[in-house]
Amino acid sequence: MNLLQSLRPAALGSLTLLLALGLQACSSTKPAAPTSPRPASGRPVASAPPSAPVTETRKSNTESIQVIPIPGAEKAEIRLGDKFWYRGGEGQARPSTILREVLNLQGGQVQYKQSDVDANGRLSNNARVRRQNLSSLELDNPAKASGQVRYVDFPLGLGKTWSYRYQLKSKNGSLTSYDIAARVESEENITTPAGTFKALRILHGGQWNIPIVQGGEVKVSSGSLRSTIWFVPTLGNWARFESEILNSDDSLGAKVTQELIRFERQSTN
Repeated sequence: MNLLQSLRPAALGSLTLLLALGLQACSSTKPAAPTSPRPASGRPVASAPPSAPVTETRKSNTESIQVIPIPGAEKAEIRLGDKFWYRGGEGQARPSTILREVLNLQGGQVQYKQSDVDANGRLSNNARVRRQNLSSLELDNPAKASGQVRYVDFPLGLGKTWSYRYQLKSKNGSLTSYDIAARVESEENITTPAGTFKALRILHGGQWNIPIVQGGEVKVSSGSLRSTIWFVPTLGNWARFESEILNSDDSLGAKVTQELIRFERQSTN
């Protein structure tokens, strides 16, 4: 049995929601068709030369790894009034567009107003408030049963690694567990409809497992998950996100993508 069969119908929606970072969580209406890209406000971002390498020691063993600090990647540079338009979804079947506008920054969290956007650029009336942890950029998600999804781990540096664990609860109460390791792999330019940005490519990979009942016996079904996040320090958020869930036979169970199609920041002048 693969993961999708194990999770349907309730938990699959929760899983897709988690992978898409809440992309389709704003409205219960059918997702609108993708919008045509609006005029881009993003500009190429120049990065400062990296600082001298430092050595970070793993707690689990005596192996030392080299982490190169990235100036400007010490925290999420999110500001009041920032607006992020994202487009994506599961595969190509149900793409949708959302707008997240920063309403408040307080207590280590950012508060967004999230709205669906239709094909003509009109905002849905079903906007809702979402919150995000500024230390890891984890979005609130009522479907997650426990644990923390650490999309980033500030301060960021080339070669930095971390791990995390979380669980999702299905309608029948069973839990799918995820054990994930992340690494800041490289610094590179990424181009989306919002512009070209200097980004940190962060790789996430690991295993999932879920208890299932077959022939009256409880067994464990397992597979893997891999994700890539292109995080832009000057935006304090990601420009693109890709995630795949693989079944126990390595076949593709689900694929989710999300990319920034427009970004606005109020001038400080």
